[in-house]
Amino acid sequence: MAHLVLRGLYLLAALLLLAWLGAYSARSHSRLVQLANWPEPSGLEPTAVGGLLPHAGTALTARRVVLFWEQPDEPHRNVLAWSDGGPLRAERHPPRPDADTERGPAPSLGWFHTAVEAIGPDLAGSYGLQNGLVAPFATMACSGYVFFTDLRAPSEDLLALSQIAGARIAAALSQRIQDQRITAEALAQERVRVKCDIHDDLLQVLAAVTIRLETIALTAEHQTARALAHVSRLVADEQHRIREALALPVPTSDDPSTMVPLADVLGTVTRRSADLWSCRIRLEIEPRDAMLPRRLGRDCEFLLNEAVANACKHGAASLIRIEASLGLDELVLSVVNDPPAGVVDSDAATIPRSLQARLALLEGSLTVFRTAECFTSRFWIPLARWQRQKVRLGA
Repeated sequence: MAHLVLRGLYLLAALLLLAWLGAYSARSHSRLVQLANWPEPSGLEPTAVGGLLPHAGTALTARRVVLFWEQPDEPHRNVLAWSDGGPLRAERHPPRPDADTERGPAPSLGWFHTAVEAIGPDLAGSYGLQNGLVAPFATMACSGYVFFTDLRAPSEDLLALSQIAGARIAAALSQRIQDQRITAEALAQERVRVKCDIHDDLLQVLAAVTIRLETIALTAEHQTARALAHVSRLVADEQHRIREALALPVPTSDDPSTMVPLADVLGTVTRRSADLWSCRIRLEIEPRDAMLPRRLGRDCEFLLNEAVANACKHGAASLIRIEASLGLDELVLSVVNDPPAGVVDSDAATIPRSLQARLALLEGSLTVFRTAECFTSRFWIPLARWQRQKVRLGA
């Protein structure tokens, strides 16, 4: 009798074990099928792979997924972080504060309790990376880790899934970094070609114009000769500016940490435009010690050059006021002039295509309007895309 009971117990245990193995296999198969249906990242930037994090997090029952990577040609640390129910965070951080200290071994594929050794104590604390799965990766373009934390249903089968998910995310990230690098190199080569074309064509034409003006001034009356000498100097100044620009090395990317005073940027525009268009320009900046990225400052120069030229050509402006206000999330530039009544022509309110294209890249807008007292061109530039590049309101 006891022998039959034992056999029954063994049979029941075997059935339970088979049932558990079947459920485990079905669950693993279901998660693998769910994970296999990867969405295609929308966009060519490396941050576009952020769209893969929610998919991987759902398949691995993770409430948070953090992608950390470094590139061999950049000192920065890059992070994409997704949390269930929250927005995607894309951030760039300076090098590790403990870069010169001895570290322990980096984590390998598997379960982790702390991410300090992997990404540094500062970021490990900022993102609260404790207890979860980590999938390290290393490619020719980048190396880093994918962290899966706050698991709803932790189990050993998630280890293989995390390796698959980490490899897929790393491949997409590496592909976009390589594409971005190839595009930057192609743009650099095109800029070199444009530089050569400008040097061999435009500069030679300006040189010929300068010589012709100087020749005419030799036989002109005194007042006319002075005017021609002034025009000749303006042409020579433009030649000098172009030669300086052509002599600069071609950048493959803009350093987001390079900041310039807004007053210096607008001061250059004011002095050059006043001399070029024979008008008076008054500059107002708030706050006076405002700083912004060099690349954004360069864009502002082009925008204001075009606006001042438009005011002088179509609005017969002799007195222009440039107002600049830099806030926490926006930059507003206004070009205000007081044209004589009835002088402004119909083209004054037309936005040139060059401004439209530049504003589209800046995600900004231009409003042109006239009141009884003045004619105004107002540029609005959002700073959201520059926030990670440390736009600040003072030194």
